[in-house]
Amino acid sequence: MSSFFFVRRVAVRRALVPVVRRRTTKSWIPQNESELQNCAMTALKHAFTAMNLSTAETLIPWFLNMMPASYFRSVSHEDRLQHLRAISALRSLESRDDELRVVTAASEDERVVTFATTGNRPGLLLRQVQQLSREAGRLAQVQV
Repeated sequence: MSSFFFVRRVAVRRALVPVVRRRTTKSWIPQNESELQNCAMTALKHAFTAMNLSTAETLIPWFLNMMPASYFRSVSHEDRLQHLRAISALRSLESRDDELRVVTAASEDERVVTFATTGNRPGLLLRQVQQLSREAGRLAQVQV
């Protein structure tokens, strides 16, 4: 008499998003999924805010010292905030060859395009003006 052995292999995979079923004795730890998500979101917001505050502490004094008086006379407060946002984003990328464009509507038929770049290279200004003229056609005014 022969014996047959059957081996059955069952693969079990974990879900990509862990399901929290562990109960804790700590009363201050959220027990349901939505409360845990809210705590995670709040922690991420706090970390992001702290990072931005740290950046602002060095960026704003640099910005105020580097920009000429004519910049502050000709650029609105809202546009300066947009420029600070762009410079902050470029600094956080920590790359030497990045460029951001900030486009604001000055009126119904006029828009202001500001280029924020991480460096200054030969031909950069020419390339930016050529890019503007290709997109907008004839340029009425260019302020450098």
